[in-house]
Amino acid sequence: MSRTISSDDITDLEDSGVDSAQIAATLLDWVAEDDVRYGVDVSPAELLSLAATHAGIAGDAEQHWELLERARAADGETAIDVEAKMIAALLYRGDKEAAMALADELRRAGVRSILSYSIVSDALSEHGEDRAALRWLNMGLRGFERIYGDDPDEDELELLDDLLLARIVLRRRMGLAPDSYDEEALAMNEEELIAELVAEPDSADNE
Repeated sequence: MSRTISSDDITDLEDSGVDSAQIAATLLDWVAEDDVRYGVDVSPAELLSLAATHAGIAGDAEQHWELLERARAADGETAIDVEAKMIAALLYRGDKEAAMALADELRRAGVRSILSYSIVSDALSEHGEDRAALRWLNMGLRGFERIYGDDPDEDELELLDDLLLARIVLRRRMGLAPDSYDEEALAMNEEELIAELVAEPDSADNE
């Protein structure tokens, strides 16, 4: 008799207290099962993508990349575009040229997840590509309605707020004058948080 792997199963595994290496191994075991069904928002690609993330947290860069490649080729959708995770991985590996090429490919193909814009932007900014990072945040704001429609729920609106906060922090680090999106960010009354993020030590490393 087949069993169904649900999003609750994934949450329970991640909250179980075992280390990231074991979480990755368990997710891979689930992918390898023959007689299994997948619940809503669960797919072989999603399990592999999550396993890749946990392998990376565990410090296994080789397995992290291998699993991202498998996730990209696997069946089903993922909560975050696998390419976004690959772009970040390439930047951390020092292969900026390949990362930029893949970022351009993802942009042309169409981003499916708002979180992907944030992941790519964060990775670009951490590696001195602030202008490219800002472009990705701008694309995320423009793409929000395309992805979530004109009636987003509360969780989706929180993602929008995160984009606005990340954008105003980055723009302040770059010394840019406030614009209309920045005014929206300031309307959240998070000035203290914004100032703290702008002043983070690693922000001075960005060019």
